[in-house]
Amino acid sequence: MPGSRKSSSKKSSSRKSSSRKSSEKWNPKLSYGEPPFATECRREQRMKTHVVGALLVAVLLSGCGGMGEDPSQTALLQLSVSRQKWSAQAIHDYSFDYDHTAMIFFPRLHIEVLGDTVNRATDRDTGAVYANAGVPTVDSLFARVLQLISSPHSDLSVQYNLALGYPARIVVDSTIADAGSTIAVTNFQRAP
Repeated sequence: MPGSRKSSSKKSSSRKSSSRKSSEKWNPKLSYGEPPFATECRREQRMKTHVVGALLVAVLLSGCGGMGEDPSQTALLQLSVSRQKWSAQAIHDYSFDYDHTAMIFFPRLHIEVLGDTVNRATDRDTGAVYANAGVPTVDSLFARVLQLISSPHSDLSVQYNLALGYPARIVVDSTIADAGSTIAVTNFQRAP
């Protein structure tokens, strides 16, 4: 038995020396491992991934106001980017459900817009048709967000639709008692 161990250790040492030789010159017929340049490429790829990841974290932290950024400037930037996205879609005929929650009553509306003008506003609960005056379009919602950003009496939170850019949810927490409100735009559809 001791002799067999020695012979197996000789075989393993010969394997080690042959693997060292094979790493110097890779031959696909003699080696089961990968060529040395493949592991180097993988190592370089991992390094690039780590660098890109670190840069991404830095950008995200700077975008989150971690560097003392003014919240109104961030809100203006988000508004601008979303408004450009909306304009690029060139949507002028559409409909959506509009819910405005506040201390006073607002009906739950379904709004139809043709040529960027409100064509019809219908109460979703009763079916009553309302006058178009004061009923919002997407463009007027953007104008409302801009007005709220510049207001010193409100804390604003806006969520934009990722695909089209329109304001999907506008939440205003006001420093004035009972003046807060929430606007939600749902069921958005382009007109055929």
